[in-house]
Amino acid sequence: MRLPLAALALFGLAMPAAAGGEYEKWFAGKGADSVCYSRKYDAAHMARHPRQKVIAIELDFDANSSRTEGGRPTRFVVGLTVRFKDKSGWYGSVTLCNERATGGLACSLESDGGQFNLQEAGDGLELRPTTEISIEGEDFVTFGGKNSDDNVFILKTSPQSVCDASTAEFR
Repeated sequence: MRLPLAALALFGLAMPAAAGGEYEKWFAGKGADSVCYSRKYDAAHMARHPRQKVIAIELDFDANSSRTEGGRPTRFVVGLTVRFKDKSGWYGSVTLCNERATGGLACSLESDGGQFNLQEAGDGLELRPTTEISIEGEDFVTFGGKNSDDNVFILKTSPQSVCDASTAEFR
Protein backbone atom coordinates (compact mmCIF):
# COMPACT_ATOMS: atom_id res chain seq x y z
CA MET A 1 0.00 0.00 0.00
CA ARG A 2 1.35 3.41 -0.93
CA LEU A 3 0.67 6.38 1.33
CA PRO A 4 0.01 9.74 -0.29
CA LEU A 5 2.92 12.17 -0.05
CA ALA A 6 0.92 14.46 2.27
CA ALA A 7 0.34 11.57 4.70
CA LEU A 8 4.05 10.79 4.72
CA ALA A 9 4.84 14.42 5.46
CA LEU A 10 2.38 14.48 8.38
CA PHE A 11 3.79 11.21 9.68
CA GLY A 12 7.28 12.72 9.53
CA LEU A 13 6.18 15.65 11.67
CA ALA A 14 4.99 13.27 14.37
CA MET A 15 8.27 11.37 14.52
CA PRO A 16 10.96 12.36 17.03
CA ALA A 17 13.86 14.30 15.59
CA ALA A 18 16.53 12.05 14.15
CA ALA A 19 19.98 11.68 15.62
CA GLY A 20 22.12 14.50 14.36
CA GLY A 21 19.36 17.02 15.07
CA GLU A 22 19.46 20.05 17.33
CA TYR A 23 20.89 18.16 20.30
CA GLU A 24 23.91 17.12 18.26
CA LYS A 25 24.26 20.45 16.46
CA TRP A 26 24.00 22.76 19.47
CA PHE A 27 25.24 20.62 22.35
CA ALA A 28 26.69 17.10 22.14
CA GLY A 29 28.28 17.49 18.70
CA LYS A 30 30.12 20.77 19.31
CA GLY A 31 33.45 18.94 19.71
CA ALA A 32 33.90 19.80 23.40
CA ASP A 33 32.77 18.30 26.68
CA SER A 34 31.13 21.60 27.63
CA VAL A 35 29.20 24.21 25.66
CA CYS A 36 28.22 27.69 26.81
CA TYR A 37 25.68 30.07 25.25
CA SER A 38 25.25 33.53 26.73
CA ARG A 39 23.92 37.05 26.30
CA LYS A 40 24.73 40.14 28.33
CA TYR A 41 22.75 43.37 27.87
CA ASP A 42 24.40 46.77 28.06
CA ALA A 43 22.97 49.91 29.69
CA ALA A 44 21.75 51.32 26.36
CA HIS A 45 19.72 48.18 25.63
CA MET A 46 18.26 48.15 29.13
CA ALA A 47 17.26 51.83 28.80
CA ARG A 48 15.34 50.99 25.60
CA HIS A 49 13.59 48.08 27.37
CA PRO A 50 12.58 49.37 30.82
CA ARG A 51 10.39 46.33 31.60
CA GLN A 52 13.28 43.92 31.02
CA LYS A 53 14.60 42.38 34.24
CA VAL A 54 17.30 40.11 32.76
CA ILE A 55 20.74 41.70 32.30
CA ALA A 56 22.57 38.43 31.55
CA ILE A 57 21.44 34.91 30.67
CA GLU A 58 23.41 31.72 30.03
CA LEU A 59 22.88 28.09 29.06
CA ASP A 60 25.58 25.65 30.13
CA PHE A 61 25.86 22.08 28.83
CA ASP A 62 28.33 19.58 30.29
CA ALA A 63 28.42 16.27 28.39
CA ASN A 64 30.08 14.51 31.33
CA SER A 65 27.37 15.36 33.85
CA SER A 66 24.33 15.77 31.61
CA ARG A 67 21.93 12.91 32.13
CA THR A 68 20.54 11.48 28.92
CA GLU A 69 18.51 8.43 28.07
CA GLY A 70 21.15 6.25 26.43
CA GLY A 71 23.06 9.34 25.23
CA ARG A 72 20.14 10.25 22.96
CA PRO A 73 18.43 13.63 22.71
CA THR A 74 15.18 12.36 24.20
CA ARG A 75 15.95 14.07 27.51
CA PHE A 76 19.12 15.84 28.56
CA VAL A 77 20.21 18.41 31.14
CA VAL A 78 21.44 21.98 30.71
CA GLY A 79 22.01 24.64 33.34
CA LEU A 80 20.21 27.98 33.06
CA THR A 81 21.70 30.96 34.92
CA VAL A 82 20.33 34.50 34.97
CA ARG A 83 21.31 37.89 36.43
CA PHE A 84 18.69 40.53 37.13
CA LYS A 85 19.05 44.32 37.10
CA ASP A 86 17.83 44.87 40.66
CA LYS A 87 19.41 41.80 42.27
CA SER A 88 22.90 40.72 43.22
CA GLY A 89 24.39 37.40 42.22
CA TRP A 90 23.29 34.74 39.79
CA TYR A 91 20.06 32.76 39.80
CA GLY A 92 20.14 29.22 38.44
CA SER A 93 18.19 26.10 37.69
CA VAL A 94 18.69 22.62 36.30
CA THR A 95 16.74 22.37 33.08
CA LEU A 96 15.57 19.24 31.26
CA CYS A 97 15.37 19.53 27.45
CA ASN A 98 14.29 17.31 24.60
CA GLU A 99 14.04 17.66 20.84
CA ARG A 100 10.59 18.58 19.51
CA ALA A 101 9.14 16.73 16.53
CA THR A 102 8.48 20.11 14.90
CA GLY A 103 12.08 21.27 15.36
CA GLY A 104 13.95 23.01 18.13
CA LEU A 105 14.07 21.99 21.76
CA ALA A 106 11.50 22.12 24.56
CA CYS A 107 12.96 22.75 28.02
CA SER A 108 11.46 22.64 31.52
CA LEU A 109 13.04 24.05 34.67
CA GLU A 110 13.10 21.80 37.71
CA SER A 111 10.40 22.16 40.38
CA ASP A 112 7.80 23.58 38.00
CA GLY A 113 9.97 26.62 37.36
CA GLY A 114 8.54 27.17 33.89
CA GLN A 115 9.26 26.24 30.30
CA PHE A 116 11.01 27.64 27.27
CA ASN A 117 11.78 26.66 23.70
CA LEU A 118 15.11 26.87 21.90
CA GLN A 119 15.33 27.50 18.16
CA GLU A 120 18.23 28.22 15.87
CA ALA A 121 18.84 31.94 15.38
CA GLY A 122 21.64 32.58 12.89
CA ASP A 123 24.83 31.40 14.57
CA GLY A 124 23.18 31.20 17.98
CA LEU A 125 20.06 30.09 19.82
CA GLU A 126 16.78 31.86 20.46
CA LEU A 127 15.47 31.17 23.96
CA ARG A 128 11.75 31.93 24.17
CA PRO A 129 9.83 31.36 27.43
CA THR A 130 6.48 29.63 26.84
CA THR A 131 5.42 30.27 30.45
CA GLU A 132 6.65 32.60 33.14
CA ILE A 133 10.03 31.45 34.42
CA SER A 134 10.63 31.25 38.18
CA ILE A 135 14.26 30.82 39.15
CA GLU A 136 16.08 30.67 42.47
CA GLY A 137 19.02 32.66 43.78
CA GLU A 138 18.99 34.72 46.97
CA ASP A 139 15.20 34.47 46.59
CA PHE A 140 12.84 33.53 43.73
CA VAL A 141 12.42 35.81 40.72
CA THR A 142 9.87 35.43 37.94
CA PHE A 143 10.40 36.76 34.43
CA GLY A 144 8.76 36.49 31.03
CA GLY A 145 5.05 36.53 30.25
CA LYS A 146 2.61 39.38 29.71
CA ASN A 147 3.84 42.95 30.14
CA SER A 148 7.45 41.79 30.11
CA ASP A 149 10.40 42.57 27.88
CA ASP A 150 11.91 39.21 28.90
CA ASN A 151 10.28 37.02 26.25
CA VAL A 152 13.02 36.44 23.63
CA PHE A 153 16.77 36.06 24.16
CA ILE A 154 19.33 35.50 21.40
CA LEU A 155 22.25 33.57 22.90
CA LYS A 156 25.64 33.19 21.21
CA THR A 157 28.29 30.54 21.68
CA SER A 158 30.66 31.83 24.36
CA PRO A 159 33.92 30.69 25.96
CA GLN A 160 33.26 28.09 28.65
CA SER A 161 34.90 30.43 31.18
CA VAL A 162 31.83 32.71 30.88
CA CYS A 163 29.45 29.99 32.09
CA ASP A 164 31.98 28.67 34.63
CA ALA A 165 32.14 32.10 36.30
CA SER A 166 28.34 32.35 36.69
CA THR A 167 27.93 28.82 38.04
CA ALA A 168 30.86 29.02 40.50
CA GLU A 169 28.63 30.22 43.33
CA PHE A 170 26.36 27.16 42.90
CA ARG A 171 29.21 24.67 43.41
